[in-house]
Amino acid sequence: MKRPFTFDPPPARKIDLRKKRLGKKGEDLACEYLRSHGFLILERNFQKRYGEIDIIALKDKTLVFFEVKTRVGHMYGKPEEAVNSRKLHEVVQTA
Repeated sequence: MKRPFTFDPPPARKIDLRKKRLGKKGEDLACEYLRSHGFLILERNFQKRYGEIDIIALKDKTLVFFEVKTRVGHMYGKPEEAVNSRKLHEVVQTA
């Protein structure tokens, strides 16, 4: 008997999709948190030549650029440890 045709992306692609969904969920939660603390969200996933800024927000005439890191546990370290000097430089150049 022939098996019906199904398409399963390779495992690496499945992991990539899960990471994207997790990242989006983290950004959604970050936006909710920022709004509840008086921030006005101006832009999400702002892209320029040098890179991307996850959230650009305004509060009390101060423009703030946010890099969101989402973790499901402490296995890979704290989120703030994921923003290395290269990523910081990318955010500064993009801003």
